[in-house]
Amino acid sequence: GAVRKGSGVGRAHWSFQPVQKPVVPSVKQTDWVRNPIDNFVLSRLEEAGMKPNTPAAKTTLIRRVYFDLIGMPPNARDVQAFVNDEAPDAFEKVVDRLLALPQYGEHWARSWLDVARYSDTKGDPPKQEDSRYPHAWTYRDWVVEALNADMPYNNFIVAQLAGDKLQAALEKQAKDKNLPPPANRWPVAALGFLTLGNQFDGRRDDIIADQIDVTTKAFLGLTVACARCHDHKFDPIPTKDYYSLYGVFANTMQPKELPTLEPKVPKTDQLMDYLAKTAALNKREADIEQQQREFRAARRKDPEKRRELIRLERELHRDIGNLETEHPGAPARVNVLLDVPRPKEFPVLLRGETSNKGEIVPRRFLEILSEDPKKRPTWRNGSGRLELALAIADPKNPLTARVIVNRIWQNHWGAGFVATPDDLGNMSSPPTHPELLDWLAATLVENGWSLKSLHRLIVDRKSTRLNSSHGYISY
Repeated sequence: GAVRKGSGVGRAHWSFQPVQKPVVPSVKQTDWVRNPIDNFVLSRLEEAGMKPNTPAAKTTLIRRVYFDLIGMPPNARDVQAFVNDEAPDAFEKVVDRLLALPQYGEHWARSWLDVARYSDTKGDPPKQEDSRYPHAWTYRDWVVEALNADMPYNNFIVAQLAGDKLQAALEKQAKDKNLPPPANRWPVAALGFLTLGNQFDGRRDDIIADQIDVTTKAFLGLTVACARCHDHKFDPIPTKDYYSLYGVFANTMQPKELPTLEPKVPKTDQLMDYLAKTAALNKREADIEQQQREFRAARRKDPEKRRELIRLERELHRDIGNLETEHPGAPARVNVLLDVPRPKEFPVLLRGETSNKGEIVPRRFLEILSEDPKKRPTWRNGSGRLELALAIADPKNPLTARVIVNRIWQNHWGAGFVATPDDLGNMSSPPTHPELLDWLAATLVENGWSLKSLHRLIVDRKSTRLNSSHGYISY
């Protein structure tokens, strides 16, 4: 269908305009409607002089909703129970049961982990490091648990950008109230979103560029990384805005030893064996580092010795990776990101060249998404990650809710309102159904950012129950 409101270009582009909840269309066949999405569907059909398809068989319907919500088919017993259930709310009961299953989080986590470019390897690891992230799975499990618990999506955002800040707040709250400290560091596990990307052979600028890219694409549907070397060619994102975000991530660091998921790890025989093997590896590492220092001090051109030291370092990192990955006593760890002790502002790198420094820019949010671009607050609380997360999760942000609604709609039906889920900017195609997109985005915020409520709304409607699983998408 045609876009019914001006799409605009540059700053006037539709995606930068505030979300305004449209009026639900009126329809003639009111008894056909189950929820407001049906109004949008039926109104377009009635305008075109068309009628909805006939209802799908119950056996078809239950398979459809099982694949939609948990990614697996129903067993014969569940199909028969649904076919025999004549209650008016039979389908709603199936939907509620599926949303409560652990398989719901596992299925939908796969989609999010793709967005987050999740991997248990480092792409291009620095120097002789092992290519594995032995504890990447703690982030994966955090995503599964967050979705199963129906964590509000705004909190889901904040945890993945500033989980360490949330953990610190929980620990302070427990201390202030004289309560036991938290039993685990699950909020910190969410930081796998920022830490599990390609390590680009240790090139810091490229790692930061990747963090900016994944953050802005995943949550905002904007290709901010395009402004690394020059002002964005299509969207109103100047290079200065890129380096404002660059300053946020450049003021972070990862500790050499990752913290354990549980602050107090039980002292089992397996743990003690793991600690003994760790101590032996630490001794090997100190030994190799001493040899490297002596080799550099001697300034010897001894290629054979150099190759031997490289081999020793590579084998050490491989053995450390094997220990962390395979030893039954290895405690679960979280891939944490911490703020540097003394944060600072960073300059624009002209044409992206590290040796070509321009003016220093403050850490702050994108101008195009700021309520008052001329009075943008600067971020001075540590790196600024928490302020960045809160700005992204602000219900007034015109992009955040639209982006996640578009992603979920696409994963349900195979096509989103916007065909490019990582880019809702000026180069994207206009939304096929802008009113419905905005209605769903506004409703998501009204429902406390509950993703399960959004799923329920999308699948529990009359138009889901028709013949032809895709015929009702392009209404």
